[in-house]
Amino acid sequence: MLGGGIYTSDCVPTCASIFRNSVTSILGNPKYSTAPLFAPIHEIIASSRNIRAAVRRINWTCFAMNRYENCLRQCEYSKAKSVRLVGNRHWTVVCEAVKTPNFTDYAQCQQSHQGKVRSRCGLLQLPASISLKSFCRFELTYF
Repeated sequence: MLGGGIYTSDCVPTCASIFRNSVTSILGNPKYSTAPLFAPIHEIIASSRNIRAAVRRINWTCFAMNRYENCLRQCEYSKAKSVRLVGNRHWTVVCEAVKTPNFTDYAQCQQSHQGKVRSRCGLLQLPASISLKSFCRFELTYF
């Protein structure tokens, strides 16, 4: 449901596009096209000049995720809507965790170890749109 309560067939893709644009804006100009959108929290921690800036950007991402979920809830029922809502449940955990005092310690730990991880594990390059079967093939060849 967009623009004054009108149900549209492109409601879910429109919500997704708005969210993707928000995350891209928060990330700035990501070095790789789609990878940061899968796990923006890691990219945010890695690319922020300090932990305070990282936490602020993660909070912005949580705000964008909340808007995305609210947008999806306005769409008429579809499998696409259900899959996206279920697929975003991990954000509830992340966004609650960022409010705790220990999150800063976690972010500092992750930031200090990301260099090692990136040097040992190459970036998994994926097309912007991919079937689940193709994704599984990519993942198997990566590991």
